Amino acid sequence: MNKVLIRADASNHTGAGHLMRCVALGQYLRKQGVTVRFVTLTRDSSLREYLTRQDFEATFLEWAEETCGTAEDIRFMLQQITPDTDWVILDNYYFDYEFQKAIRGKGIPLMVVDDHNERMFDADIVLNQAIRAYDLRYEPMRVRKFLLGSSYVMIRQELIQYARQRTKTMQNVLITLGGSVQEEVCDKIIAGVQQVAGYELNVKVVSGFSAGGGAGFRDSNPAVKIERCQATLDVCPLYDWADLALCAGGGTCWELCFFGVVGVVGALASQQVFLVDGLSRSCIFRSVGWYRDILAEDIAKALQRLLTDSQETGLMRAKAVKLVDGRGTERIYEAMLELRRDPGAKV
Repeated sequence: MNKVLIRADASNHTGAGHLMRCVALGQYLRKQGVTVRFVTLTRDSSLREYLTRQDFEATFLEWAEETCGTAEDIRFMLQQITPDTDWVILDNYYFDYEFQKAIRGKGIPLMVVDDHNERMFDADIVLNQAIRAYDLRYEPMRVRKFLLGSSYVMIRQELIQYARQRTKTMQNVLITLGGSVQEEVCDKIIAGVQQVAGYELNVKVVSGFSAGGGAGFRDSNPAVKIERCQATLDVCPLYDWADLALCAGGGTCWELCFFGVVGVVGALASQQVFLVDGLSRSCIFRSVGWYRDILAEDIAKALQRLLTDSQETGLMRAKAVKLVDGRGTERIYEAMLELRRDPGAKV
């Protein structure tokens, strides 16, 4: 395998998870000597700079998000496929059956990254890293291989290589909602943390929210010290610092699991419900359901229980670390090689 073309986008609407998990895969592919090229729609300057620092070949799309997945988008992507392209990878919800069929019609193996099985597929590989992905009953007719379950979670190399420096306690709380913008939810979470009684907590809030959001909650509980941090892709020191987290059901959950950070999780979008439910059923995070439907008091109760029952929290951490071992990209690479070695095989 010599060259892989990856199309993954990031926006306030869809978050950054699609792009960042593909970066993780791209990093591993490059370690194997594969040339990786990204085509991506993202307006965020930090994400663009991050891709540039990674030394990937990258084409940054300048059109509106509404153009993604359209006939114009398909035509553009077909033009990006060169004769030496060995694989194409698509990761976002608007790459539908017609989009996939057009790409696959070029005779190049195609992998589609999915989360909830709400579209038809025409691909060589469909990848879903959710805990209970097997429950989604995928139709195998136009798919050669499924990679399903948390053994395929994609973790970036800088997280895998990070030298962790501390043992988890029960004092440092990280609030992070990933790349999406949900100011009201963030304020609600902060208010919930402020209602926790009997504990001195250090809280860091990392999100894309405006600097003023949640400022009114700072002094309501002197035992809870809140610090707002700039959004960053250098997350390892934050994960290493955190004992517990309050987060949304996106890719950040997997990174937290890898660092043994558990806590409270909720959904910001319908695409996150399946992951939130899986993490809750596996007793790795405590779910509060849809953030839009709950009160600050519900968040406080969920966090208070984790703080009170250190034994339960310890078991959750052990399960989290076991669930995400950092070898997902390696397993995906092996599956891609297997299909390239035998293009006609149904595996």
